[in-house]
Amino acid sequence: NEFNPLKRRSRHSGNILLIDGDEGMVKHLTSILTDEGFEVLNTQDSEEGIELAIVGKPDLIIIDMMFNDSKKDVSGFDIIYKLRTTPITQGIPIFLLTATEMKSDERHQVMGYIDRIIQKSPFSKDTLIEQIKILEYLYPARAGLKDDVTGLFNHRYLNIRLAQEINKANRYKQPCSLLILTIDNLHTYVEKNGKFHGNVLLKKTAELIKKSLRGYDTAVRYGVDGLAVLLSNTPKSPAMHLAKRFKTIIESYPFYNTEIQPKGRISISIGLATYLDDVNSIEGLIAASHQALSDARNAGGDSIVTFNQ
Repeated sequence: NEFNPLKRRSRHSGNILLIDGDEGMVKHLTSILTDEGFEVLNTQDSEEGIELAIVGKPDLIIIDMMFNDSKKDVSGFDIIYKLRTTPITQGIPIFLLTATEMKSDERHQVMGYIDRIIQKSPFSKDTLIEQIKILEYLYPARAGLKDDVTGLFNHRYLNIRLAQEINKANRYKQPCSLLILTIDNLHTYVEKNGKFHGNVLLKKTAELIKKSLRGYDTAVRYGVDGLAVLLSNTPKSPAMHLAKRFKTIIESYPFYNTEIQPKGRISISIGLATYLDDVNSIEGLIAASHQALSDARNAGGDSIVTFNQ
């Protein structure tokens, strides 16, 4: 096959990368997944598999447990470890294909590195598709996880990503940060300019924020007048740096008819909290970010506040 990891056909629900040395199984899986509407890439080369994962950033990677690139002395476990320790790919879900029942020591070896184990024998198409569908982020529109106005994911998707990031933070002892930002006096802007321009303001704000994110961060629509940004593997200091960048970008953009705003321009307020530094639970992280945002707004808005215990 000719690989083109950047090609995405819009009618498809997601991209899946197969790394498997069994040509017959690759053809079988490719046929099944293509029929289900997925864009499928495949390779029997370990280095190419890792490169495709980094460049193409697929929605899911399926790896054969018995994969063995003898020319490079690389196993399936080696590939999984490399993907999980590379920042741009460490958040991509991985399914492990196995032809035999895994022993307890084998399961222990991959624990925390893979998301699902799929049996090759007996192989069940229905089981594979069902397990993929459980990963809701492959089906954001169908699962009601997209916001119609901004095109971003919504707060339900944030809950899914928070659970994943907290698990990863606990596993690797790497903090993650949550920013909650609101557009100051959005109601005033909508009253003067109308709902259409209010939606345009929200959509453009979302676009500007999304363009400023790294590939493994997540932005979602959050509440009526704001967004939330989950920063993977990000301590408080670099999270504050990103928050300042977001604020500068939004405030310098020439939005429509901003002279009517109290400050004569669009301004935002941001609340920031960091998991492992400030709190040790999902609920605590959300509450701390809300508290920081509330402090920013109570101080007059147009500011960034970090959670202070």
